[in-house]
Amino acid sequence: MSPHISADLATSQLDFHGAPSGADFVASYNGAHGHSAPCTRIQWKQIRPGFTTALAPLCNLSPRALRRYATAYARLAAWALDNCLGLEPSVLLSPEMTEAFLAVQPAGTADLRSTLRRLGRANGVTTTAGALGYHKRPGPAPYVPSECEALFTFARNMANPERKVSLQALLALGLGCGLARESLRGVRAASLHRHGDVSFVRSGTRCAKIRTQYLDLLEEVIRERPIGELLGPRRRNITTEIVSWTTGRVGVPALSPDRLRATYICHWIETGAPLLDLMAWTGTKTFENIGQYLAHVTSAAPTCPEESLKLGGAL
Repeated sequence: MSPHISADLATSQLDFHGAPSGADFVASYNGAHGHSAPCTRIQWKQIRPGFTTALAPLCNLSPRALRRYATAYARLAAWALDNCLGLEPSVLLSPEMTEAFLAVQPAGTADLRSTLRRLGRANGVTTTAGALGYHKRPGPAPYVPSECEALFTFARNMANPERKVSLQALLALGLGCGLARESLRGVRAASLHRHGDVSFVRSGTRCAKIRTQYLDLLEEVIRERPIGELLGPRRRNITTEIVSWTTGRVGVPALSPDRLRATYICHWIETGAPLLDLMAWTGTKTFENIGQYLAHVTSAAPTCPEESLKLGGAL
């Protein structure tokens, strides 16, 4: 028996066929196992209590049937952790939360809507009959300047030099280049380049224009880490690990890569960047993906002085 299997499994009852029951499966499931595991070992320690509660109402199902619910819940909870959200099953399985999660899944990902909705109903979470008619919520709120400064101050004062560079890299690439999640992967010193006299960072198949105020920080990171990925040695969920270094620190706002990206996007909206350019820099595919940030943007009130109207007569 694998040493990772819960001790509870050894004493659990088997069904009348002599096969493990649904309860056995839930007790032994580990979301951090497997090549395509939905979460890391660190995340699983936080997710497991809520997972056991959420899956309990479906323990009458076979282990094979339960697996899709287990994987869906673990993925949802890992996303919530990445975005500094709560892990209570009643909150995670709400229609608003599950739809927000589904809205950011990459194209081609298996549709988990019906699975999560059934799991929600089993936990007594009110769901909407039929189509939810979901409307995208406003994008994550950007950081205000004082929050950015608190994050930079914390990063500058870190005693561990490797962690310091990694955190500074995440801040520079998020606030300065709008990179988050998978777009952070593969970004190296050589990714920094210029289009004419303007600095850009290459990420995948796109180039993100660098905000001038973060160029010095990015160049400092490159000097400290001229070889390899700027975030540090490649491993799964490295951003989650970096975020964990700031968790619970007094005076330090909750660190979210999505909020770093939101700060970048809102800056360019407020400064009047052309929409098509902004879509190219951020890798967004539709106007709606930019529009979701408008709720956080403060625009100058338009003016139309009467004296500027040269219409040849009074109105």
